[in-house]
Amino acid sequence: MVANAQALKDQLVRKAMNAALGAAVELRNQLREDTNKDTGKTSRQWRVDPAPSFTGSAITFGIKHPFDGSSPERSPNVEWLSSGTRPHVILPRRRRFLVFNSVRYMQAGAIFPTRTGSPIIFARIVHHPGYAGTGFIERIMAQANVEEVFRRSWAGTT
Repeated sequence: MVANAQALKDQLVRKAMNAALGAAVELRNQLREDTNKDTGKTSRQWRVDPAPSFTGSAITFGIKHPFDGSSPERSPNVEWLSSGTRPHVILPRRRRFLVFNSVRYMQAGAIFPTRTGSPIIFARIVHHPGYAGTGFIERIMAQANVEEVFRRSWAGTT
């Protein structure tokens, strides 16, 4: 009888771990969908921890983003996209000029046309006006009923 109870407990824990992983994947997909997609690089970097952890009375899962820019793709800081930034000055770190191409910033410095039509801009300093942010992380976590997401994942798990 004790062996059957232990087997049932193990089966339920395994199902709950799979359901937690499914819920994490669903929430990660929502974050990817709502992340700014100028290039798509930032939205693709949301990751689910490989395995949920079971502490005896709770199952936890994690969704991460390389906020510090240490990833190989060096994404912009996702917290800036969500929370915004104050106006600030941008200076070159390793070279004499900042170099970027965008029609948005044509007043920033010297402009050189390219074959593709988008200008390459050289500037010694950029006065960034700040960014309001979209609040997408807080909005998704407020809208996403994690309990309901887990229930759906539980129902789909065998």
